[in-house]
Amino acid sequence: MDDLDSLVRGAAIGISLLLGAAYWQRRPRSDLAWSGSLYATGVIAYLLIGHPAFSTWRPLFRLGIGMVSLATPFFFWAQARLIFDDGFRLRLRHFQWLVFIEVSGVLRFVLPADTDVSMRATLGLALRVAFLALVTQALFAVWRGRAADLVETRARLRLALVFATGIMSAFVIVAALLYGPMPSWPASVRLVEATAILLLNLGFGVALMRFGEDFLSMPRPPSPMVAQLARENGAGPDAASPDAPDADAIARLEALMSREETWRETGLTIAALASRLGVPEYRLRRLINQRLGFRNFTAFVNEYRLAAAASRLADRTHARLPVLTIALDLGWGSIGPFNRAFRARFGMPPSDYRRQRLQDPPDRSPAIADS
Repeated sequence: MDDLDSLVRGAAIGISLLLGAAYWQRRPRSDLAWSGSLYATGVIAYLLIGHPAFSTWRPLFRLGIGMVSLATPFFFWAQARLIFDDGFRLRLRHFQWLVFIEVSGVLRFVLPADTDVSMRATLGLALRVAFLALVTQALFAVWRGRAADLVETRARLRLALVFATGIMSAFVIVAALLYGPMPSWPASVRLVEATAILLLNLGFGVALMRFGEDFLSMPRPPSPMVAQLARENGAGPDAASPDAPDADAIARLEALMSREETWRETGLTIAALASRLGVPEYRLRRLINQRLGFRNFTAFVNEYRLAAAASRLADRTHARLPVLTIALDLGWGSIGPFNRAFRARFGMPPSDYRRQRLQDPPDRSPAIADS
């Protein structure tokens, strides 16, 4: 059994190394590259901890491997958010989770053997709660964005990732409750876990290599107005290219969104918009993604909302209208998300944008100027 366990763990470690290298190949020097590589490193450390001979290794070596392993849930959370949440960026405040986990883990390792049992139990519980919170939040973010995802390969992977990771997490939690720390698990349970990690990493690695071009595409700069994108795609009833049906659909989509302002409808979904447009939902998803360049439906709708916000902010008749009022009127629930979306689109906060535009000549069109 031990020989088979070592073989499976060695294979899983090899796949993890390839996975880390694939991140660097697809997205060199990006947040996803180094967080994905550190996740793969953490998985390797976790696999080493489960090796039958781990308890015989030097204490300092075991501490180092343990610290690397403890970071695995954090970097799993980071890569899940970076891959599946287009608006997510790693911030310094996010690393508070990692610091808490590492400090708690080191304290638990270095406490003397005669330390109060309750203190060890408290530290262990804190670590489990932190791990569970990170994994749950990551899976919730992956699941929440499935309806708006316009990248077909990524949308299909969401359900598989949630299901597989959920089953794996449940297995680890149940095993920990039944048998305690991983080194004390029965050999058969450790083998099942190592096999599951091997299959998970293999599946994700295949997805990463097969779908790299669209699945992990580089972030796009703030997109120009959709009307301009439609013109660039030759949209219009007189289009005479092989893509004329697509161009006609884009033109009708632009008419629905710009002239009829369908984007104002509360709870607008891509299914409802496809029905209004008279095209299958899958085709509308491909049009918005492959022809207009948007990776999710929310970003597409927000382009119109942000253009309307920019227009109001540049309108002298609305100079005394609070920014918050504009944000709420255009569908944002609070000022924070609006400010972040506006800054990402126009490169400055709404208040600065208003101040700059109101100093410009009155006939300048702010939306077109920033396209």
